[in-house]
Amino acid sequence: MRFGMGAYKALFGVPGMRRLFAGYFLARLPSGMVVLSLLLLGQSTVGVGRAGLLAGAFVAPLVITAPLLGRAVDRFGPARALGGAALAHCLALIGLAACATGGLPLPVSTLAAIVTGATAPPTAATLRTALPQVLEESLLPTGLAFESILVEGVYLAGPLLVAALSGATAWLPLLIAGLSTLAGVSLMLTGPALRHATASGAPALWSWGPLSAAAVRRLLPIAVLLIPSMALLDVAIATYTAGRHQPHLLGLIAAGVAAASLTGGLIFGARPWPGTPSGRLVTLAAWFAATTATASLTSSPWLFIPLAIAAGAAIAPSLTLLSALAVTASPREHRAETFTWLSTMNFAGQLALIPAASALGQRFGSSGPLLLMTALATATALYTPATRRSPSTPVTRRPSPEADM
Repeated sequence: MRFGMGAYKALFGVPGMRRLFAGYFLARLPSGMVVLSLLLLGQSTVGVGRAGLLAGAFVAPLVITAPLLGRAVDRFGPARALGGAALAHCLALIGLAACATGGLPLPVSTLAAIVTGATAPPTAATLRTALPQVLEESLLPTGLAFESILVEGVYLAGPLLVAALSGATAWLPLLIAGLSTLAGVSLMLTGPALRHATASGAPALWSWGPLSAAAVRRLLPIAVLLIPSMALLDVAIATYTAGRHQPHLLGLIAAGVAAASLTGGLIFGARPWPGTPSGRLVTLAAWFAATTATASLTSSPWLFIPLAIAAGAAIAPSLTLLSALAVTASPREHRAETFTWLSTMNFAGQLALIPAASALGQRFGSSGPLLLMTALATATALYTPATRRSPSTPVTRRPSPEADM
C-alpha cells in the first residue's frame, strides 16, 4: 500500500492521469463561473431582479437533463455523448453572451440560458466512471479524492477568474467558460484514459436504468441530505457576518472553509482508512453535525470561525466516499447515469434547502441554518448504515492504456 504523497505520485504515474485531470479541471471550471457571470451580466443589462431569472434558467434544466446525459454516456460512450454536449454547451455560452449584450428581449436571453444549462456536459460522471476502469483498486480512493479536491479548486478559481475578466467586459467570462469547456473535454477525450472508452451496452433509453437497483436507490437520500447540508455552510457564514455587521469576515471564513475542505480531501486520499466507506461516511456526518451544532451555540468569532473551518474539513472527504459507494452500488452498464442521479438529487436538495436556510437565518440568525445542517447531517448518520445491505458490484478494470502522448 502507498501512503502520504506516495499515493498521489503513484496516481499520476498511471498513463494518462495528468492529462485526464487537467482536462477535467478545465471542463469543470465553468461550474464556478457561469452563475456568477450571469448575475453580473444581467445586472448590467436587464437589472438586478431579472439577473436572478437568467441564473435560475441556467440551473433548473440541470436537474432534468443530467440523468439523460449520463445515460447517453453509458449507451453511446464518452466520445459521442460528452464531446457532443461540450460542443453544444460552448456554442450555447457564446450565444448567451451575444444575447445578453446585444439588447435582445429577456425571453430570448432566458431561452439561451435554458439551452446552456441543458447542454452542460456530464464531465464528473464520465471521470468517475472511468477511474475504476483505469486505476488499481488500491489507487481508486486516491483518484476519487483528487477529483473532489479539483471540484473545490473550481469553486475557488472560478469566481476569481470572473472577477478578473468582468473588469474588461461583462460577456468575456461566458466566452472563456465556453472555450474552457471545449478545451477541457478535448483533453479528456484524446488522452489514453478515455480515448478507447466504449459504450457499456446499457439497455433501452426508456427504462429505469440504475434506479432499478435497490443499492443505488438507497444512496439517493444521502445525496439529498448530507451534500446539500454542507452547501448551507455558506448561508450560515453569510448570516453570521451580516448579523455582526462584519461583512469583511465573509470572504475570510469562506476561504478558510474551502482550504479546510481541500486539506481534508488531500489527507483523506493519501492513505487507506479503517472501516467501510459507509462507516467512514457516518463518522464524517457525525463530525459535521457536532461542529455545526456547537457553532450554533456561540456568537464569538474566536469560536465560530474555527468551528466553521472544522466543519468544512469534512466536505471533500464526504464527496469522495459518496463516489466510492456509488462505484460499488451501481451496475456497470449504468455507472455514469448513477453519478448524474446523485448530482441531480444534490441540486434538488440545494434548490429546496437554500431558501429554507435563508428564511431561518432571517428569523433566528446563524443558529437557524446551522441547526438545519445539524439535523440533516444527523439524519444522514442515522440512515447511512442501511446502505451496508447493498451487494457489492465487482469493478472491472480494463487493460492499462498506452502511455500518454
